[in-house]
Amino acid sequence: MAESPLNAIDGGLEPGVYDDVSDADYFALPYLSQSQINAAFDDYGRFRSLAHGQAALAKFDDPDRDVTAFRFGTAFHVAVLEPDVFESSRVEIDKAPGKTKAGKMLVTNKDFAWADGEHPGAVIVRPEWVETIERMRDAVMSHKYGSRLVTAMRSTARKELVLVWDEETPIGSVRCRAKIDRHLPGIGLADLKSCSDPVSAESWGRTVLKRGYHRQDSFYSRGSLVTGLEDELRPFFFVAVEKSEPYGVSVCTIDRERDNQINPGVSSFDAGWNDCREYLFRWAEALSTGRVHGYDEAVEDVCIPAHALKRHFAPAISVDNTGKARHVH
Repeated sequence: MAESPLNAIDGGLEPGVYDDVSDADYFALPYLSQSQINAAFDDYGRFRSLAHGQAALAKFDDPDRDVTAFRFGTAFHVAVLEPDVFESSRVEIDKAPGKTKAGKMLVTNKDFAWADGEHPGAVIVRPEWVETIERMRDAVMSHKYGSRLVTAMRSTARKELVLVWDEETPIGSVRCRAKIDRHLPGIGLADLKSCSDPVSAESWGRTVLKRGYHRQDSFYSRGSLVTGLEDELRPFFFVAVEKSEPYGVSVCTIDRERDNQINPGVSSFDAGWNDCREYLFRWAEALSTGRVHGYDEAVEDVCIPAHALKRHFAPAISVDNTGKARHVH
């Protein structure tokens, strides 16, 4: 392990593994992250453009962005993995300063920034969250494998590890960063997810695509290998918990088998890494040219969707290359 972030050069970190980097310092690192990659893909896993990704990423820090789901997840995370901290450091706030004397609900980045400033180091929650979070925690600890993983995550896991490494592309090198939630030595990586959608295996697969968790798995696993955190590819465990009754729990890993019937030779893990490699290549190009592209700049011939095209028969009237209409018999 690298000794300390104090050996940083030009405000950054040399490649290595670090366990003493604050969130503020981590997010200030000017390196490629999984969040940046994910922001460039839509909910169906289709790449949009670097410019779309940058625009989406810029919205994360918008003072008026709704961050209730994110802050709920953070509180749930602490409640499950650090229950003593949740009990001792929890501050319940239902209103932030607003236009009325009664104030307004904590919703936006700005609201929670105010609460964090008023109560430094506290776990900020809205009062109505507490019962739900505690019942979700109970559900996890009643789950056969969820409880085992959480117990390991609480006791033997190394937490909040920062990985920094370089990825080579045909155009040049790209420095990458990742922050590992929990590392279970000799077992793999683990993360806790609170979910609005069902977490059954079929439904979770759709959530994985929408949220880009297959990219997170491949990107973090790649970083673990390159930095020497792991000497071989190990599982990435997701403990997923529903945020409404009956607070269903699933423990999942991303498919890595290449003998599936959908696309033989390509696993979900492979698909995630293919997306990451595509972004790495495009980002290296942007770094070399100093330009972040939107959509491709070629003139492209487009077709309406196949399901719409199939509804039509060969035309009774067509237009030839002179622009004249003629009947087709």
